[in-house]
Amino acid sequence: QELERLGATAIGSMSAVLAVHLSLLMAGRWAFNKCMPRGRGMDTDTMLVASNACAGGAATAASMAESIKRPDLTIPAITVGLVGYVAGTRIGLVMYKFLLGVL
Repeated sequence: QELERLGATAIGSMSAVLAVHLSLLMAGRWAFNKCMPRGRGMDTDTMLVASNACAGGAATAASMAESIKRPDLTIPAITVGLVGYVAGTRIGLVMYKFLLGVL
């Protein structure tokens, strides 16, 4: 019973976080599209795959692009995911050296 209650609480919390995240993504896409000339905005598929590349990395973004039948987004998703790995690794190493010196 305790495990069921905790599971339901976790699912409810994650659903709320995902709903807020999706709402912010959609609001950001709307604002971006308002600033761009007509026809130059971002579609929902591109926004979702880009968000996935930033949060999940190259493999999950490429899988998502393929699963929503957008093979044109697979290579950009992999590229953005790999750039994120490179930047994240570099930032992590710099933070490690910084914290090593501070602590």
